[in-house]
Amino acid sequence: MSLPQCLGHGKRCLYERQSSTRFHKNANSLCYNLPVISRYSRFFVVGVLLLVAGCSGHLPQNNDPKAMAQWKERYGDNDQSSQVLNTMPRDDLDRVVELRAIPKRVLVIGPGATEIVFALGQGAKLAGRDSASDYPAEAAKVSVIGDFNGPNIERAVAANPDFVVVQGETYGRDRIDEWQKQIGAPVASVAATTVKGVAQDIQKIGVWLGTPDKAKNVAAEVDPKLDVSFKSGKNGKPQTALVEVQRSPLMVAGKETLIDDVLNRAGFDNAAKVSGYKQLNLESVLSSPPDFYVVPSDKLKNASDVKLNLASERNRVLDSLRQMPGLKNLECVRRGRVLLIPADWVLRPGPRLADGIKEMTRQRLQLDAKK
Repeated sequence: MSLPQCLGHGKRCLYERQSSTRFHKNANSLCYNLPVISRYSRFFVVGVLLLVAGCSGHLPQNNDPKAMAQWKERYGDNDQSSQVLNTMPRDDLDRVVELRAIPKRVLVIGPGATEIVFALGQGAKLAGRDSASDYPAEAAKVSVIGDFNGPNIERAVAANPDFVVVQGETYGRDRIDEWQKQIGAPVASVAATTVKGVAQDIQKIGVWLGTPDKAKNVAAEVDPKLDVSFKSGKNGKPQTALVEVQRSPLMVAGKETLIDDVLNRAGFDNAAKVSGYKQLNLESVLSSPPDFYVVPSDKLKNASDVKLNLASERNRVLDSLRQMPGLKNLECVRRGRVLLIPADWVLRPGPRLADGIKEMTRQRLQLDAKK
């Protein structure tokens, strides 16, 4: 399991710090959750899908007569289905999404993608999910058909899906194409590494599921327009923050990651001068100390947890940090300038990114007021 594959799965992988010993020191990118597998009806709803245009379509790109026959049997072979196909937005690997109808059964692998489907009001279509998808609560009622490695092919086929959405930047074209062939349904990849990219992926999924208008509204809420005029710190320089991914040995979120973009939108500069998710030696951290230390917490699950348990959890984390060699010498740790954000709000590329950005901003202003 690589870090890009596991990080977006929160407590099930990287953030299961209490017991996990398998961490990844050389990862350069973040996995956004996993595949989402969806199913489409045989009824053509052309009017809604024609709202988004610009992609050419085609039948499966193989010469297997059996595959071609199955495709035509499922989707038909007429001008109307071709017209629907031609309006589908391409996935994030620039692949044609071979849909000819609105899906009716959806298998989802990837917590962020699962949240997107529910946010779009399409949860009833889910026929399967990955083992880490635990939000909203209704997701737990959906059968598990895969994990961070991707769909379990046998379970996915048995679920009889019409569509698969794979959320994760580490899944290459060949792997996606192979899943599509094995499952016998269209597979689409979403792999955003920025908040804007996540908003775009929400809109793509909305079109694929037949809810483009709802998707536009959900996408607009993901990127809150906050007043970050308070960004400047000492001497007018931007305040910096270091995001802990693992404490011992210290691993942080660097540039070109989703968390990096979340930091920027909350008014911070990333103190980690590396790309991807990397292990840092304490000397480099102490030589360029951050103004704030950020801990994505798997103890805080929702807004209620933040309201009721943030103070006690922050005290617990501060006590721990102040026992750590090197980290205890950071001024931000000594002064208690540590932000605790629910891990799912900043690790999962889904609708709750906005909550993470707002909470990071709120805590920062609160601590700044105590100077």
